[in-house]
Amino acid sequence: MKMKETKIKSLLIKTALIAASALAFIGFNPISSSAEAVDRSAKEISFGDQESVDLKGSSAAKWYKITLDDSYMVELYGESSSYQHGPGIGVYDENGSLKFSLPLFINTKGVEKANLEKGTYYIKASLSGGNDMMDPINVKFHMEIAKFNLKKPKVKASTGNKVIVSWKKLSSVNGFEVQISTSKDFSKNVKKYTVNGAKKTSKTLTLPKKMRGKKVYVRIRPYTKVAGVKGYAKYSPVASKKF
Repeated sequence: MKMKETKIKSLLIKTALIAASALAFIGFNPISSSAEAVDRSAKEISFGDQESVDLKGSSAAKWYKITLDDSYMVELYGESSSYQHGPGIGVYDENGSLKFSLPLFINTKGVEKANLEKGTYYIKASLSGGNDMMDPINVKFHMEIAKFNLKKPKVKASTGNKVIVSWKKLSSVNGFEVQISTSKDFSKNVKKYTVNGAKKTSKTLTLPKKMRGKKVYVRIRPYTKVAGVKGYAKYSPVASKKF
């Protein structure tokens, strides 16, 4: 009898997974693409904050918000305690337009990537269905700035107050931003240079007069362009040299 019950349970689980896969194949997404009335009083979070919420009931939801001080390549990591009732996470702009989403109704753990411009965004953890009698479904998530395996750039002096900054080639990017500063934390006297093209591995620049004869700090970060939106990844380790 127990073996028969186990087989029936296994069959039900397989049937649910097949149905979920079929819905995914035809483009079903539990996160609505319609404009949302975002909760502007939502909890403010930052990159790296680990959030967790228990959701129960029909169309249960919890809102959060995050403010970006620049355009970034972001990675949204999420997981749920169950694939039932359409758990998912949506990211919306200030007008309530969906920017991207991470459905968790097939795989209960996943990651989604997108480029977001500078501004405030609202994150909604929600269920697309269910009833008040079901057990709570836990949804966890956190957002990060994308990180590449970047080493510290090499910096050397050239003739005529020229500086050559070089780095190793990266794939899957559209270019780089080189930053130099006389401040170790890049809080003042910062000069930025854009390098277009993934194949470029160096930038020759003229050292500004106010930086000559001083210790200069250098870092780089890659960027990608998706649907016209430029997004920056995390910075490389900082190199330094006195000129």
